[in-house]
Order: sequence, then C-alpha cells, then structure tokens
Amino acid sequence: MVLVQPSLSTQNLLASEPVAVDSSGNLYAIWNDAAGLVRLAVSQDQGATWSSGAGGDAGSSAIVASAPGVAKTVLSAITVKSPGTIAIAYFGSTDGTQFNGYLAESTDALDPTPTFWSATVNDPSEPFFANGFDNDYAASLSGGDLDELVQVKYAPSGDIWASFLKEMCVSLNTSKCSWDYAAHASSVFQGAVGRLVHPK
Repeated sequence: MVLVQPSLSTQNLLASEPVAVDSSGNLYAIWNDAAGLVRLAVSQDQGATWSSGAGGDAGSSAIVASAPGVAKTVLSAITVKSPGTIAIAYFGSTDGTQFNGYLAESTDALDPTPTFWSATVNDPSEPFFANGFDNDYAASLSGGDLDELVQVKYAPSGDIWASFLKEMCVSLNTSKCSWDYAAHASSVFQGAVGRLVHPK
C-alpha cells in the first residue's frame, strides 16, 4: 500500500465504476446489496439476461464477490482484463465499524460458480475508517472536502491497482485529526493506493 498526501483544493468527484465490458462483449455488473455484500451478475447477451455465471439461468441469484467474513461493504468498482478475468475494489468491514480497503480477483468469472480470492490493501490494525464509514459525500457536493471514490484498474503487467481514501480526522471532526488539517488543504481524508501483485 502507498499513502498519497496531495494538496487537494478542488471539489471533484470520481465516481466508482459498477459495470465493465470485456473484449468479447460480456458485461459484468456489481453492487453493494441490502445485506452489505458485494454482488456480481454477468450477461453474455448484451444485457438482455443476467446470471451468476456462464451456466446460470437468467433468473439465478447473483453471486457474492466480497470476501468471507466481510459483514458490511460500502462502495465498489470493477475492471476487466480479459474474458472471465475481473478485479473488484471495495471498502469492507468484518465488525460493521472498522472499514478496510479490499481487492478481489476472479479468473473464471464466466463460470457458473466463479472463484474469487481477496486481500486487504491496508494493515487491518490501521483501518481506513476506524469509527464507521462516512466519506462526507454530502459535503463534497456542496463545496466541501474533495471526495475520491473507489477505483480499480489493471496495469499492463497484470498487477491490479486500486484507489481508496483514509479518514484522517475522527468522525470527520477537524479538531481531532491525526495530521495537520490546514497543511493538507483542509482535508479530512488522505488518498490511498493499493496494488495486488501476482507471483512470478
């Protein structure tokens, strides 16, 4: 993980990407469901029907893509490398309070029962959000703190890169910051970049 400390002075929103398309035209859609899990659905007919994998029925339930033990997820983004090979980034929590950055990858996402492997990009002893998730989205829309949302991309090497943000002020309270609030463009957040490297 690399923590980035830029001087952020504009109110921009980089929204997460919930849909990806591979070179064969297959569609992959993800969302955070009401139970707090990341779900994946796949379409191989330009979105006419959706299933949990290549052999699933059109009405079959979308599969869970978030890691085992993760009880709550917030925000998510997906990218595709090649047909069936996808990566997903999201904020996840095992206790509903502390949120970490997660990366998940599947190399068989077109299969009826695809397999995912996941990892946190940060040390879980230093969560991105330690006191519940609040990315201050409403304030960013009204001219408040810049708010970079989750993004994920494949590098030409095949490594996966994802961006997150880390809360630097307890519950967004500017008098309870772990960094110099004024010196960091009056931001309560720090940018964080994680990379998933494949064994050679």
